[in-house]
Amino acid sequence: MKLRILLPLAFLTCLATAQAVHAQVPTGSVRFIDITKFDTDLEKALAIENATVNVTFYERTSPNNMPNRLQKWISSVEKSGGRVDVEPPADEPTPRSPALLLGLLGGLWSSIKAWGEIREQAVVRAAQTRDAVIVLERNANGEIIVARVSFMPRK
Repeated sequence: MKLRILLPLAFLTCLATAQAVHAQVPTGSVRFIDITKFDTDLEKALAIENATVNVTFYERTSPNNMPNRLQKWISSVEKSGGRVDVEPPADEPTPRSPALLLGLLGGLWSSIKAWGEIREQAVVRAAQTRDAVIVLERNANGEIIVARVSFMPRK
């Protein structure tokens, strides 16, 4: 009698666990690595509505040398009508003109070139409802680096 009850219960428990593991998607943070898996992970994370997704880095990244793979995501935000803002390092004087701060991101302007390379419609769809903020920080050597890129739901 106990076996008749325990066997179906064990089966249902295994089934529920398998579905929960299969349904997991990355949320909150995606580590940048210059391979196709990054695009897949970021696309899945951005598919979650009303979630802010932070892209973090394994190594220091200069704002003037933003990787092309990440530039295409930022460019698709901008081209679909989203805002791309730059947040300067904490406790640093901010320039009176935001245009001066964009001078730090000369490499970002090459994102127009990266936009031409976008062929995957998934990237465009995933980013078209987002704004992006490039958060800068000063490292121990005094260099300004990209701390993270945050993709937030558009307001």
